[in-house]
Formats: sequence, C-alpha cells, structure tokens
Amino acid sequence: IPILSIDSSSPAEKAKLISKTDYILGTPINAFTNFNIFRETISDYIDQPLPLYVYNADQASVRLVEITPSSKWHGDGVLGCQVGDGYLHHIPSLTEQQSDIIFKPNS
Repeated sequence: IPILSIDSSSPAEKAKLISKTDYILGTPINAFTNFNIFRETISDYIDQPLPLYVYNADQASVRLVEITPSSKWHGDGVLGCQVGDGYLHHIPSLTEQQSDIIFKPNS
C-alpha cells in the first residue's frame, strides 16, 4: 500500500511515514495482500497502537513502525495520509545500485 501524501500533525506524520517512497506491507501477524485487509486492520485498531512493516523504496529497507489510527486529530481519515491501490501502485523493483533489501527492526 503506497503512501502518496501525508497530512501535517497526523498519525502518519507522527509515525514518521514518508510519502512517495514508503509502502505499507502489513503487520507482524498479517500481510496486506489486498486493500480490504488493510482497511479492516486499520478499522480494528482505532485509538490503539498498530505495528506496521513499511518498505522504503529509496533505501531498499523494511522497518517496523507504530501508528495509532485516530479520528481525534484535526484532519481527514484516521491515518492522515493518502494511500494508493491497484496496478499503478506496485512496489518498484530494486535499482541497479540496490542489491538487497535490508530489514531494520528497530527503526
């Protein structure tokens, strides 16, 4: 699930998500193999911390972030970011300079 843009002071900004290069992969329990799983998981964690695996295309790395979906912040949605879905929003391939994907568990 690609992060297209992030609203200021949002849960997504507090979780340090990065627009245009971050892709939400899933949780330690569940991979987001389709958009419905993503949407249902977010809905189940309103006002509760949710650990997410996030892939960053620029760094070719996966990190674990914690976000708390909330409708109590002063913007739209519970994450405060716009996400993409569908064929045009796939995870890009590694570049010629990137040989491996790095896992950063405590980033």
